[in-house]
Amino acid sequence: LLSVLIYAVEIRKWNFAANFFNTFGKNPLFIYLLSELLFMTWMLIKLPSGQSIFEWMSIEIFQAAFPGPFGSFMTAIAFMLICWLAGWWLDRKKIYIRI
Repeated sequence: LLSVLIYAVEIRKWNFAANFFNTFGKNPLFIYLLSELLFMTWMLIKLPSGQSIFEWMSIEIFQAAFPGPFGSFMTAIAFMLICWLAGWWLDRKKIYIRI
């Protein structure tokens, strides 16, 4: 798979999804810290039902639409896209957080 990707991106110059992944590479520290802080905050905030915000979103939104392991996978994809969106916004504003 790696050799196919190298062939497609480096030799044939097919950058079909490279920009999506470049967003993660431009602000990796910020995206990592955002994911940790966002997850912990969502787990600490409890709703009247006793569930955290993250559990509620996972069960009521994703597990309702996609029962079983695929619902958990969709929860992870949605969370990753939220973090990607923050990185994309920073990239659009040309804000790069480095050490």
